[in-house]
Amino acid sequence: MIYKNAINLLCTFSLFVYGLQYPTYYILLILPLALIFCFLNYKQFIHKDMIRVVVLLLFLFSYVAIGNVYGLVEWSFLYTASIMIVLIYIYAIFSPLNIRVSIFSLVYGFIVFVALSTYLTSRVEPLLIINSRKILNAWTFGIHNSPLFGVFLSFGLCLFISSVFLNKNIMLRMLISLPLFILSVFCLIKFQSRGPFLVFAIITLMSVVKFRKYLVLNNNRLTVYFMLFLSFLYFVSNFIIANYSELGIDVYTDRLQEQGFESDRFRTWMIGVKSIFFSPLGGREIALNNNLTGYIHNAYLDISYISGVVPLIFLVLFYFLHIKEIKFFFNSNINVDYKVLMFIFGLCSFINLLYEPVLQGSPVFFTLHIYFLGLILNHNRRGEHDF
Repeated sequence: MIYKNAINLLCTFSLFVYGLQYPTYYILLILPLALIFCFLNYKQFIHKDMIRVVVLLLFLFSYVAIGNVYGLVEWSFLYTASIMIVLIYIYAIFSPLNIRVSIFSLVYGFIVFVALSTYLTSRVEPLLIINSRKILNAWTFGIHNSPLFGVFLSFGLCLFISSVFLNKNIMLRMLISLPLFILSVFCLIKFQSRGPFLVFAIITLMSVVKFRKYLVLNNNRLTVYFMLFLSFLYFVSNFIIANYSELGIDVYTDRLQEQGFESDRFRTWMIGVKSIFFSPLGGREIALNNNLTGYIHNAYLDISYISGVVPLIFLVLFYFLHIKEIKFFFNSNINVDYKVLMFIFGLCSFINLLYEPVLQGSPVFFTLHIYFLGLILNHNRRGEHDF
C-alpha cells in the first residue's frame, strides 16, 4: 500500500510539474515514468498500442520532414516536442492515477504557471500586457503572445462546470475548482482575451444538454449549497474588482465595445481552407499578409498550411483509431463524475485547437488532447472498480 501511494504521489507531482512547464525539468519526470510504464506493460503495448503510436509518429515525422523542406520547421522539433507528445500519450495509457487526480494535477500546474507569468509581467512590464497583449514567461523571461497562455486558462474556467453536476464530493469539488476559476478569470481580463470565455459558454451549454439529469438543480439541498457558493463567488469577485483597479477591467471592456467578437481569424481560416485545395503540399504558398508571416490560428489548418495534407491525414487516422474507445467510455456505467470531467476536458482540449496555432506556439497544449485520448484507453482497460 505504501509503495502504491508513493507511486501515485510521484505521478501526481510529475503532472503538476509538467503543467508548470519549467524548461527541461517539466519533462524529466514524465520521461522515465512513461518508459517504465511502457516496459512493465510491453506485451499490452505491442499488441494494443503500437499501431496508434506508429501513426502518431508518422504524423509528427511527416509534419517535420515536409515543413523542413520549405524551411518552416526545424528538425529539432522532432527531437523535442514530438518525443514529448508521444511520451505523454504513453504515460496517459499506463498511468495508475484516476481521472480526477490526473486532470486537476495538470490543470493546477498550468494555472499556477500562467498566474505567475501574469504577476511577473504586471510588476516588471505592465504596459507590455496592456498595449501589446504579450506576457513574460515566469521561468525564461521570454516574451509570448498572451492568447497562447489564455488557452490554458480555459481549463480553469471549464472545470468549474463540473461543480454543477451531482457527485459524491460536490462541495469539495467547488472548493478545488474555485481558485482555478478565479485566477483564470482575472488573468484573462488582463490578457483582454475573448476566446476562452466563448469556449466556456459553449462547453457549459453542451455539458448541461448532455448531463442535464445530473444537474444539482434536481436536488433541493444541493441547489441551496450551490446558490450560496455562487453568491460567495459573486461578492468575492466584486470585492477584488473594486479594490484592484490595475486588473485592467476598463481596458478589457473598451476592447469588447470596440471589437466585440470580431477577429482577423475568420479571414485567415478561409485562407487555410483554400490552401488545402490549391496548395495540398503545404509550404505557405498563399500569403496571410504582406510580410509573409503569421499563422492561420487553427491547429489543423496551420498543419496543412505548413506541411500539407499528408500529416493531417495521419492525425485524422490517429483520431479514428480512438472513436470506438471514446464511444465505449461514454456509454459505459462508470461514475458520472468521471464522464463529466472527461467530457469537459476533452472538449476544451479539442475546441482550443480550432482557434490557436498550438502545435507551433505551444506544443505542451497540443499534448492535452493526446493525453485525453490516452486516458480514455487507460480507463477502458482498468475498469470502473480501479477508480
